[in-house]
Amino acid sequence: MGQTLLSRAYHSRRSARNLTRLRTDATLVSPADSVVGVADHEEDDLVLATAVAGGVPYLVTGDYGFQRVGRYGDIVILSPRAFLDVLDEDVPWQDDPE
Repeated sequence: MGQTLLSRAYHSRRSARNLTRLRTDATLVSPADSVVGVADHEEDDLVLATAVAGGVPYLVTGDYGFQRVGRYGDIVILSPRAFLDVLDEDVPWQDDPE
C-alpha cells in the first residue's frame, strides 16, 4: 500500500526538520588515528575513531559484533534499543509537538 498524500507531507516535513537540525547542530570531525584493531572490521575502527574525535559518550549501532566491544575508553557502544533505555533514564522528556 502506498502512503497517503498527508503521510508523505508529514514525513517530508519531519525529514526536512531533521536535516536542518543536522546542518545546524552537527560537529564535523576527522577520525582519530589511534583506533586500530579494536573492532572486528576496519570500517568499525574508523567509526570508533570518529566517535573518539567527536568526544561522544555513546556510539549506537545495530552491528552485533561491534556491540560486543562494549566500551572503548569513555565511549559506551550499544544497540539502538539500549540507547533508548539510556535516554529514558537520563532525559526528562516532554511531548514532541510534531
